[in-house]
Amino acid sequence: MIYELAEKVGILKQYKCFLTNSDHVGSKDALKAILKSFGFNVESDDEISKEIENLEYKDLNVLVPSVIALRTLHLPLRLRLSIKEADLCEKGEFRVDFESGNVFKGEFNPFNLKTVEEKICKNQKFIIKEIILNIDAEWGYHDLSVNVGKINGNSRLIIAPEQGYKPDNLKHWGLPIQLYSIKSKKNWGIGDFSDLKEVIKNSALLGASLVGLNPMTALKPHEPENASPYSVSSRLYLNTIYIDPDNIKESQKCKEYQEYVSNKEFKAKLKQARQSENVDYTLVSDLKMGALKIIYKFMMNEKGESYDAFYKFYEQEGETLKKLALYQAICAEFGFIKEEYKDSNSLKVKQYFETNKFEVDFYAWLQWIAVFQFKEAGLQCFENHMRIGLYQDLAVGVSHDSAEAWANPEMFLKGVSIGSPPDDFCDDGQNWGLAPMNPLYMKEDKYQYFIKIIRQSMSESGALRIDHAMGLNRLFYIPDGLDGTYVNYPFDDLLTIVVLESHRNQCVVIGEDLGNMPEGFSEAMNRSGILSMVVGRWIMGYSELPKVAFMDRYMSLLAFSNHDMPTLPAY
Repeated sequence: MIYELAEKVGILKQYKCFLTNSDHVGSKDALKAILKSFGFNVESDDEISKEIENLEYKDLNVLVPSVIALRTLHLPLRLRLSIKEADLCEKGEFRVDFESGNVFKGEFNPFNLKTVEEKICKNQKFIIKEIILNIDAEWGYHDLSVNVGKINGNSRLIIAPEQGYKPDNLKHWGLPIQLYSIKSKKNWGIGDFSDLKEVIKNSALLGASLVGLNPMTALKPHEPENASPYSVSSRLYLNTIYIDPDNIKESQKCKEYQEYVSNKEFKAKLKQARQSENVDYTLVSDLKMGALKIIYKFMMNEKGESYDAFYKFYEQEGETLKKLALYQAICAEFGFIKEEYKDSNSLKVKQYFETNKFEVDFYAWLQWIAVFQFKEAGLQCFENHMRIGLYQDLAVGVSHDSAEAWANPEMFLKGVSIGSPPDDFCDDGQNWGLAPMNPLYMKEDKYQYFIKIIRQSMSESGALRIDHAMGLNRLFYIPDGLDGTYVNYPFDDLLTIVVLESHRNQCVVIGEDLGNMPEGFSEAMNRSGILSMVVGRWIMGYSELPKVAFMDRYMSLLAFSNHDMPTLPAY
């Protein structure tokens, strides 16, 4: 029975091993551990049987699915309704409220609709009916409501084109950089947003169409040495270590700031940071935080235009930014999230905010400054007539102790991490220590959280690389202390959202399709206008593959190397 429940949830009991090209069977213990992480009771066959029945009933006892995602080619909409037998003679109504304000509505007789199948669950008979809705092919997020008698059903209707956004000409080249590694006479020992603007100017002069970036997303300010751009704390916000303090308007007016940067001790430390062969993250962070707190205090006391603009931004961002700021403030004070603050919605956390509002708002202000300076970099691409602009990188996940996981515990699973099975590059596989998003809850959330992540990642960008893009289809779950297996994600739905947001943001999407891919994955991505990722040195590692064919593959981005490979000097 454990296998039946696993199948319903989308957990694969076996998968094709990339290393040996053989089928690998996941252990029962691994399947049980993964099911437990979803919250299922799997202690006995009776409990498992109840969970299976509850899942079936949950699906049947809703008139329409919570989300319907489709491409324009699949219109008209063939909508399936789950109706209890006793309600078949009731009057039926439907209504689609489009984002544009258009409305499509009508009535129907449930009894006369085509019957697809009949099911009995918990002693109730459900008749699955199909109705065809000839709706307009309007791209966007729309609201669908259906009523049968007193039974109401609501669904988010997502309609996207067949393919993502592509410029007229796909032949472009660009310069990839790790922003933190940029050295300049003006920065504080780490590349910053002002350096990025200079890189954009110089790249444009050389004829480059884009500048590629490492993930720019928020890490943990209280752990500056935990500096990997792929060990993300929040994909919704930026890494504030890239702020250039000298490029903040108030820095020029603040006497205390000018005294701070003129101090002999500061100058000595700044010189040390600039001359360091490797980025001294702790030193750079200390220098910048000291300066930024001075500017923030000055801005708060002045209560001028910046004060008003900041709080307008803060209000627009709402609870999402407030929770990030709370997380960072608590961690800055205690070094971690104390037990009494584990629940981000608790009274204790609310009291902490009220008591420490000035300190919490500081971390929200940092995001406002970071967003402003990053937008300036995006504008620099436009002013220099770059045909693509910034190329951002979306990391595959966040750590278990991240701001995202703390603020949204229902969205992330505990007791399991994501990674990859054994392959030619790592015989034992990899455990990345990242918390997987709950695919069942993602759908209950109508993908709102996922949409936020994609939309934020495309902000100021002309191209977006999705790291380990197979995560749109499946992720390799590793329970604590056990072997792993794959868990499926709603691939068609997620891909439809990516395609829609690609057009809305005029952003080319590249999916990193390297490693143990599901059959037909790259083809499905390419059909959706998502470019493949071709890494020259990865291809060169396989002497049996036709290298020239891979290097000249249509609909792909070719890079000599990537973050999974050794650096060029080490190669």
